[in-house]
Amino acid sequence: MSLTAEQVQSRQVAVGGSDAATALGLSSRKTARQLYHEKRGEIAPDIYDEEVIWWGNALEPVVRQKYAEVTGNIVRLPLDTIWHPQHDFMCAHIDGYIDNTTPRRGYEGKTAFHSTGWGDEGTDQVPIDYLMQVQHYMIVTELPVFDVCCLIGRKFAFYEIEAGDAEFREMMIEGERDFMRRVREGDPPPLDYKHRTAIDVVKKIYPGTNGKRMVADADAITCREAMAKWAADEAQAKRNKEACKAQLLDIMGEAALLAFADGKAFRRQKTKRADYSVDATEFIDVRFVNDRG
Repeated sequence: MSLTAEQVQSRQVAVGGSDAATALGLSSRKTARQLYHEKRGEIAPDIYDEEVIWWGNALEPVVRQKYAEVTGNIVRLPLDTIWHPQHDFMCAHIDGYIDNTTPRRGYEGKTAFHSTGWGDEGTDQVPIDYLMQVQHYMIVTELPVFDVCCLIGRKFAFYEIEAGDAEFREMMIEGERDFMRRVREGDPPPLDYKHRTAIDVVKKIYPGTNGKRMVADADAITCREAMAKWAADEAQAKRNKEACKAQLLDIMGEAALLAFADGKAFRRQKTKRADYSVDATEFIDVRFVNDRG
């Protein structure tokens, strides 16, 4: 759902649905530390690829119409930001209300290029970011269930997610409360250094240099030693991999394909590089491929 300027501003002072998994340290897309700096205005908010956003917005009414046709339910669009009646650090921008069912429920529409993270249709097996998003929505709106409709590639899939129990809801509320306390008080959450975006986050937080010279403390020394060990392990792993590759090639001799029982095959294939600005070359391309028998 595309947001108005007012709705974007509301997300700066509260946790919205799309923030929930990140604020709780559960998102694969973004760390809590990055979201913290974004909400404080210290780094620019991350945005998805413009084309992805465009397609998501363009297909939103299509997904909603398909849901209505299949289920017979009527989706009523919300007009404004929805705030939790007691917790001013929680807001929601849901895709719709469904008033013609018992119990009354919410609606969320998604688009996805692939099925990774999406389970069997009719279940609650959706990617963790979306699961936490609708759980957050159910806490804010006090709705007991949400229907999630997703266009995955060219196939529509429907999911039903029920509200978590009281203990789960309290865990979410307290986690989001603490996150927004950190934002207000300037108390950054620790950075998950193993997160795939960790290096990018650090580069955004510290884009320049002040010329200061620091002396390594015990933590820095330990980190450097670990880094050196991993670098050595990586180099050894690469040598071991090349040794295995050489052994496989020796086993194959001049054979084109070495088939394995799991459906994979090691393939040797003569490949020619076209003659453009350099002389044409010829080499043997070696890789694992699907064995087509």
